[in-house]
Amino acid sequence: MAKQKRHSLATAKKRAKFLTAYATVGTITHAARLANMDRKTHYRWMSDDRYAEAFAEAEDIASEELEREARRRAIEGVKEPVGFYKGEASEYVQRYSDTLLIFLLKGAKPDKYRERSEIEHRGKVSSTVIVETVDPHGVGGKT
Repeated sequence: MAKQKRHSLATAKKRAKFLTAYATVGTITHAARLANMDRKTHYRWMSDDRYAEAFAEAEDIASEELEREARRRAIEGVKEPVGFYKGEASEYVQRYSDTLLIFLLKGAKPDKYRERSEIEHRGKVSSTVIVETVDPHGVGGKT
């Protein structure tokens, strides 16, 4: 009994370490490396409803971190070196990501910023329809 409790405690600690790592790095492979475990272990744990729920929360945290970083790059931008002196960056320019800004807008207000396209057709449309009948005696035919 005591051995089983130690095992459960060790597993709980390993799960917590993995989930914390996943919330930070956002990939199963990298989180498993940080937690010193095989990535397949995570998939075995997913059959436990409580673990699956905790993992879903870690996924939300990781996704929010991605959104935060996308927002930072779109709005605050990143410092990019443009001038060099003796091999060292000496001048910088602030670059912003219009593409990330577009994705953020589409995600925040999809009704307003979604792609729109209209197709108008004028003229005749012709088509051929083939109907297959089934003979109750097992012989098929076309009409």
